[in-house]
Amino acid sequence: MQPDKEGIISWNEELMVVLASPDGDELDTDFYTGRLDWMYNPVKEESITSLVNFKEFLGNMKDLNLWISSDDMREIINALAPEDMDIDLPVELYNNYAQIFVDFANGEMNINGETFFSEEVEKNVEEFLVMNPSLNRDMLKLAPGGNLLMAVSGSMDLEKLQKMVSRFNPPQLDSLGNRLEAATGIPGKQLLEAFTGDFAIAINSVEDAGMIPFEIFLGFGVNSEAIQDKLMASVESMAPVNQEGDFFIINVQGNEIYSGILNDLWVITNSKGYKEAVNAGSHQKSLINSRFNDFADGSVGMYMNMDLDSYPSLVHELLSHKPDQEHWIKRITDPFEYMGFSSSNYKTRFVLKTNTPSENSLYTLVKLADQAE
Repeated sequence: MQPDKEGIISWNEELMVVLASPDGDELDTDFYTGRLDWMYNPVKEESITSLVNFKEFLGNMKDLNLWISSDDMREIINALAPEDMDIDLPVELYNNYAQIFVDFANGEMNINGETFFSEEVEKNVEEFLVMNPSLNRDMLKLAPGGNLLMAVSGSMDLEKLQKMVSRFNPPQLDSLGNRLEAATGIPGKQLLEAFTGDFAIAINSVEDAGMIPFEIFLGFGVNSEAIQDKLMASVESMAPVNQEGDFFIINVQGNEIYSGILNDLWVITNSKGYKEAVNAGSHQKSLINSRFNDFADGSVGMYMNMDLDSYPSLVHELLSHKPDQEHWIKRITDPFEYMGFSSSNYKTRFVLKTNTPSENSLYTLVKLADQAE
């Protein structure tokens, strides 16, 4: 046992316990030794293992694990708050927990997190949980994903978000609304009401000298076509715009950009032949058919391709002119294939896939850290 006024380290044949004062207070050694005696010989009814949620946590443990309880959160908040601030929480914070598990598997690192709220807290926080239960699958079907480099999609309840923001009424809100109106010509409230809260962004690699080397897709859920009409009216003053069926076609230096609203989904993309493919029903290589779909199980999904070889030659050419940046980017990305993320109001998942399936992912990360020194 190694005592200190700010903490203590103790061990026996089975375990090691580290105790420290969170505030850096100098506490008497007897205080720490007393707590250690209790920990090494716990009363079953007072032990953390008596909690059902902690028992579940123990049963799911991986390589690194974190369990958090909110039982003492009120005291912590009051201790951290300024002396002149009186924080009156509307509910008690007992029986709320969070669990995080990190698994260093061969070829990939997995992080999973989940929160568990008491019935009282769940009823009160429900109005602050602005994310919808799932992504808009119809929008994902419209987004190209054949040579996917990056994609992100989300779904939120904008009406609930607006109520929450209005409740706090930050002073920056009015100035933000004015800036949006100046940029779009649409009042901020009207602009917010035009969208449903569903969105998707996808970037694909394109190897074609006659095109921009990136295929970009933007998708938004909308309540009417008015927002698109206003945008097209503004674009017409800068570039030629033609309308064919459901799509507006914008010609930018020989490259076509399509804008159309299909079943209340507004899509904007420079994907070559997109209009014809969608109208003919032959648009098959979508985000649904890509690796992004592995992370489309929540309210937010994200995927990033980390294999530089799959990026357009223009990217490599630009990096070759900046050897220092190229060196560091390749050093960071070379060990990895992709990373993905999905999240909902209660669950979060992160995956980092390496390009060495037979090697433990922790070892891969340690090697990368050693090279960075």
